[in-house]
Amino acid sequence: MGTSSIVFNGNNFVDNLKLILAKNISDVNTNTTTLSSLTYVNDFNPNGFFGPITTSNAPFTNWTNFQRSWNNFNGLPSTDVDLTNAFIVDFKSAIGYPADFPNGTNVTDSDVATWFNNSMSIFLRDYPYKQDGSVGNAEDFFGNWVKYMAGVANVQSNTTVPVGAASVSMANYFTVYEAFFPQQPNETPTDVQNRFAAELQSFISSQVSGNGSGNAANGWFVPSQSFHDWFTQQLRKFNANQTKTIVELQTTVDTNGSASSLLVISRVLALLTKMVSILQQISAAQAQQLSFQTTWQSNYTTMLTQVPQFAQGDNTPLGGSTNNRTVDKRAAAFRNKDTNPKMQNILQQVQARQSNVQDTAKSLQTNINQSQDAANQLTQMLTSFLQNLNSILGSIYR
Repeated sequence: MGTSSIVFNGNNFVDNLKLILAKNISDVNTNTTTLSSLTYVNDFNPNGFFGPITTSNAPFTNWTNFQRSWNNFNGLPSTDVDLTNAFIVDFKSAIGYPADFPNGTNVTDSDVATWFNNSMSIFLRDYPYKQDGSVGNAEDFFGNWVKYMAGVANVQSNTTVPVGAASVSMANYFTVYEAFFPQQPNETPTDVQNRFAAELQSFISSQVSGNGSGNAANGWFVPSQSFHDWFTQQLRKFNANQTKTIVELQTTVDTNGSASSLLVISRVLALLTKMVSILQQISAAQAQQLSFQTTWQSNYTTMLTQVPQFAQGDNTPLGGSTNNRTVDKRAAAFRNKDTNPKMQNILQQVQARQSNVQDTAKSLQTNINQSQDAANQLTQMLTSFLQNLNSILGSIYR
């Protein structure tokens, strides 16, 4: 919130919210109003709203009730939708809509608004209250929402998320799809993109229906939350497409028989087919490891956002806000001077480990590309071999 005095990684809460959502809201949505810039939010103490709420009196059954409670507390009409519209801006940024969605997925603004309402209602229904049964303060509430919406995967863009002095590469759906089902010799990149869009549209429909317990009107789609399901589905389809007939390789050739030449051809074809299958399985295994590496990076990202740092001149006393408390500025300055170097050391250690994981992920992506190139080359060789054989046999039996 704009009124927050707590600082993490040198940024206030709203700045870190933009980082964790993996989008620069001010750049992407230059003509929209973000939550932090709404006048009635900046003029109103949000802790006054969240502070009294506990498990016994929570109005958090769904987003509509939450919005009405917020508006009533602030003296606004219960039908005022400014709060919803502000949240939807951040929600669109979190899911990468519309820039990250390929053409052909038929996702509309109305769909996204419905997804937000439904997913936010589930978040509110399952809200993790503190041990004393309270929501806590505004930072507690919005911090939990940020974790719920944290970005770990995009649909197709290769985004790097800045965190402190480091950056994190996010996984994307298209990379996984292309690893399992690469461009074929008779295809163009546009053909692959169209295949991906059709597959993604079907996947989104199944996720929305599944999240809605069979009713799409109650469901939603958030790429990061569905990334594991996407990877599992592509792996399952890849395995289903593999041949169920095991070709036995000939270990010897009977040169005295009339079919000796055919046996040689059979063995060459069998070897090429098996090599292509093995390379595709290697690519699948590498892609699965890449998914693990990206999740690992995401965990380090979360750790980085949890390392506290105090801005210069921050006189907030330890353990709470400045309301009704005497601030010892000298003690606060000593605290800042003593604590920040320690936090910076922790931050650098986590960033170093994150960088190692990121380098491994980049190297693994290169290996996946090389494996796919090798498989494509063998596939082209096999296709050319069969075409030449077909021409020869056609000439003989014409």
